[in-house]
Amino acid sequence: MHGSYSKHGGMVTAPENEIPNQDGHLKFVYHKDGANTRCFRFAKTDEVAENPVGTFVLPTVASWYSMKGDGLDNANLRNKLNTYDYGLASLPTKDRAFLSNLNKFKP
Repeated sequence: MHGSYSKHGGMVTAPENEIPNQDGHLKFVYHKDGANTRCFRFAKTDEVAENPVGTFVLPTVASWYSMKGDGLDNANLRNKLNTYDYGLASLPTKDRAFLSNLNKFKP
């Protein structure tokens, strides 16, 4: 098993046993990476979470096929995400990119 995170269009992957975890869940940090950008990284061993609750949190995982919000049903929300102009950024989970990204970055 491995854990991965995206960073500025690339992917960083490490074996599960090299990534700090909490209750069996890999720990990641969303941090400032330079003056105007943010990205993910693996947490450091014994790193304290810098958030209001002071611990790493495991958010609810959103399903591409059941998510909805802001008055949009699932089909309309997916359509907005798939067709939005992200400028220089990208959304690697778009329908046309997701499977190729999984295959491109698998260990």
